[in-house]
Amino acid sequence: MGHLAVVVRARLPADDPEAAKSLTALVTEMNGKLEQALRDGIASGEIRADIDAAAMATALWGMFNGMLTLAVRNDAFKLDEATRDKVLATATLVLEAGLAATQRQPATATSGRRKAAQGRLSREKRKRS
Repeated sequence: MGHLAVVVRARLPADDPEAAKSLTALVTEMNGKLEQALRDGIASGEIRADIDAAAMATALWGMFNGMLTLAVRNDAFKLDEATRDKVLATATLVLEAGLAATQRQPATATSGRRKAAQGRLSREKRKRS
């Protein structure tokens, strides 16, 4: 993270029009990839169908950009490494649960998926019988 802080301080887009164009192009490209990943998740049924992929990609970028900015600040709002990791993990957990097409308990997600799959297999066997 230290390297990122140096890069951010050294080339602020407001001070360098070429850096601003480059950063804008990079953010646009990455948001496009995130939007497509969200669309793919919606199409596969893994992500809720009521999610607007373009709006969610922008919201996610803004949220994570803000959290990462807290890690490179030079004031009382700066997050230490352990807090930053905890904040990012918490945000990721909330996002996964909120975007999921079916709601599940995060702590038992793996066993829950296994039980759900076993239940589907049992129902399929009964249908064939």
